Amino acid sequence: STRGSREPGMTVGNLSAWREAVVLIPTDDRSWSFSAGNTRRTGSAYFRATATTTDVSGATMRLMFSGSSFSLLGTTGRYYGKLRIALDGSSYTVDTGNYKGVRETANHYRVLLFSKNLTNGKHAVAITCLATSGRRTIRIDAAGWRN
Repeated sequence: STRGSREPGMTVGNLSAWREAVVLIPTDDRSWSFSAGNTRRTGSAYFRATATTTDVSGATMRLMFSGSSFSLLGTTGRYYGKLRIALDGSSYTVDTGNYKGVRETANHYRVLLFSKNLTNGKHAVAITCLATSGRRTIRIDAAGWRN
């Protein structure tokens, strides 16, 4: 019977398996600390209208957080280079000149550059510009974590 059902085709009393959805709410780049060489940009293409860019080798963005995952949003593009993510003593390199495994021909904004599940707790992350030859710039929009 569908009597009492709020959706057509659904029967009263039917149960489905429990499902949990996890939503990451990115933290705007304004909450980070920056070394010299980083520049804040504004524009509608960026998350909450800001992004931080640098083309200075060794320029670093730092963030402390508590949670069980970490994700980084940024821009990929033909002239964008590599960055290093230091997360709790492990190091990862991301080439922002690639998008979905293919060399870029155009810019893509708000791209998931990196994501890692972690043990729940306090974490430290540093994103460093590697100033790749011929494509020195990196652009970061936001970071997110599951808390």
